[in-house]
Order: sequence, then C-alpha cells, then structure tokens
Amino acid sequence: GRHLLPNTDFHIHASRHRLVDPREDVTVASLTQTGVEIGLEVMGVLEHVNSSRKHPIECFYDLVNAYRAAEWPLPTFLGVEIDLIDDHGTLHEPARLREEAGLDYVLASVHRFPPDITTLAEYVEDYHRWMMGAITADNGIDVVAHPWHTGGRLPALGIVDEWLFEMVPDALC
Repeated sequence: GRHLLPNTDFHIHASRHRLVDPREDVTVASLTQTGVEIGLEVMGVLEHVNSSRKHPIECFYDLVNAYRAAEWPLPTFLGVEIDLIDDHGTLHEPARLREEAGLDYVLASVHRFPPDITTLAEYVEDYHRWMMGAITADNGIDVVAHPWHTGGRLPALGIVDEWLFEMVPDALC
C-alpha cells in the first residue's frame, strides 16, 4: 500500500559546489533529475558550510545561485548543513545564512571527534552534549543530521571492536 508520507530526501549534497574535489556531474539540475528517476516526490538540496577549506561560504552561494536559476521537475527545497562549532550548539550563523540565502531549512551536524576520547563512555557523553546543545539552543536549526555517525572511528582507535548504534544508551536516543 501507499505510505502516508511522500517519498522524500532532504539531505542531498550538490557536491559540485565544493572547493576541494568537486563532483562536476553532481549539480542541482542532475540531482533533481535523479530524484525524478528514483521516485522522489519532494527533495531538498544542500551543501556544507564550515571552516574547512573544502566548504567555504563562496561555494555555498554558488549553489544558491544555481538553485535559483534551475527549473524544478518536482518540489525542491534549498538547505544548508552546518557544523557545530562549540559544545553549546553555536552554529555558523544559521539565522543570518537563512535570511541572506533564502534557505528553506538548516541541518546541523556533529562532525567532530576530539583527540582525547579514549573510551566509549567518553565518546557517548561528548557527542550527546554537542547534539543536545544544538537541539536546545535558540539557533535556527531545523534538524540534527546523521546522529552518532562519528562512532565509526572508534574501532580504528581500538576503543571498541565494532561500532554499533546499539552502543548508544536508549535514554540518549
């Protein structure tokens, strides 16, 4: 039977708009065409904005311009994925970015992994604090994206044998 919600994806990166290793074929236009082909009914395109040399603000504004110039074969929204920059959930000025770029939504992500983490408990406590800071702060974000994804680094550091999302206590999910 039919799902109650439309087939959507709002975390689609237009990686043509990166300074380092851009994917020239992953444009706003190509993404929406792929969205139609795979049956999306609604989609959102975005790219990172952070302090790395890979994702400068200028590249993001190139994406904004490409989005504004495109014709959409399905309802498509414009967003941004920003990184948390301190443990209070302060972000890369999401309210200003939302207003200046006319964004429909803002995702925030914890992409950090502190070098002093030595136990699973330390990782869980640190990551949870960062996510909760983003969720509870008055900062203009709409969604915290891909929670707990940096846990995949724990096996390489010898902290756990294998990363499993089940390692996160239910009380923190």
